[in-house]
Amino acid sequence: MTVTMIKDMFDAIWTITITMTTVGYGGKFPRTMIGKAVAIASAIFGSLYMAMPLTIVGNKFYSIFLQHEQERTKAMYKSQQLVHAKRQSTFEKEAKTKTVEEMVAFKLRHVITLRRWVFRTKRKLEVQTLNKIERVRLKAYLKACRKLCTLKTFDKQELIDFQQLHKSLIQIISKHLIHRHAEGIDMFEATLY
Repeated sequence: MTVTMIKDMFDAIWTITITMTTVGYGGKFPRTMIGKAVAIASAIFGSLYMAMPLTIVGNKFYSIFLQHEQERTKAMYKSQQLVHAKRQSTFEKEAKTKTVEEMVAFKLRHVITLRRWVFRTKRKLEVQTLNKIERVRLKAYLKACRKLCTLKTFDKQELIDFQQLHKSLIQIISKHLIHRHAEGIDMFEATLY
């Protein structure tokens, strides 16, 4: 006979509880074949017993959480509608009290702002597109690159010509990149770049 580790009822309850919850800590474990069989059965039963209620509780929690989020979203939407309706009514009241001159000034200011925005956008687009000379230089540079990639020996004059093309390409790139960098700088400082 082996000495048992589970000496009384409290040790047995402790061991079965630890086994059923699959925690498995503690120094007590069964040594006999019958004890091991009971421990395996309780571990399997504990896993099933704990897994089924947890999925049911988890699913119920998730459905309640979704319902709560939908209610909260609906409440926020209604409050935003009320705020918008209140703003609209105050705007309409102010519009009735304003004179024609104030309404015209209000619209003129917006037109001026819009024109400035269009002008700035056109300038940005003009800078971002390449002009005809720049496109010709870029094509020449790409042709020279393609030619140099196929050559195994280089002539000195070819390399000097390629260096000139490379410098012109760097100038084009720097012009466009510096303009983007200099957007927030006034015109005098931008010319220094």
